Amino acid sequence: MASTAKLTPTAPEGDLREFRAFLRRMCRQFASNRAFAMAIGMEASSLSRAMGPAGMAFDVVRCLRIAKVTRQNPIDVLRLARKDEVADLLEELFGRSDRVLLQPEQAALLQAFDVIGDDDTRRALVQLARVAARLRPHPLTAAPGRRRPARAGRQEERSTR
Repeated sequence: MASTAKLTPTAPEGDLREFRAFLRRMCRQFASNRAFAMAIGMEASSLSRAMGPAGMAFDVVRCLRIAKVTRQNPIDVLRLARKDEVADLLEELFGRSDRVLLQPEQAALLQAFDVIGDDDTRRALVQLARVAARLRPHPLTAAPGRRRPARAGRQEERSTR
């Protein structure tokens, strides 16, 4: 779901074309523009105006909400919205990271894993996760609308029936 593409703006100061294009791209990650607007705590009509030719940048809090729900780097989102002073301060305080942000259930799983003290149990859980990943692709990593190809043996069985 999350895009790892570089978001760093190249347009001159005050130009929000890239921010509006970014908003349109992020809307595609949701069922509708209304769903995206609700996720960031605003009305769909306000989002629509913001994406239009005369759209204005959002405040810092709204930019951070966008970063959270789209799993984008908040510094990049702030820069696109021309909140460079805040982005610079955050980068100075926390450094630059290109990590993909974790979903809440992913973070909870890692926290639970950290509590396990027994190395054998940890290895068993890692092995279980690897097996589970082979059985069913994760929805964030699987291409939408595409199924994994059937194994050759099963495909031959079907064709001989």
